Amino acid sequence: MCGRVNGSHHIFTNPDIPELVNLQNRKGEAVTYQVRQFLILIEKYTLTLEDEG
Repeated sequence: MCGRVNGSHHIFTNPDIPELVNLQNRKGEAVTYQVRQFLILIEKYTLTLEDEG
């Protein structure tokens, strides 16, 4: 869930995760180090995709 947007930074939150995810759009792509941080959180919290259906 997107918590807020500040300029080009999109701050995402999840009630089950105490950490924030900050992704920045640069020419249509996320910044490399932010993608790495995001992938680390996915592994750390064993996150999976769920259908919103």
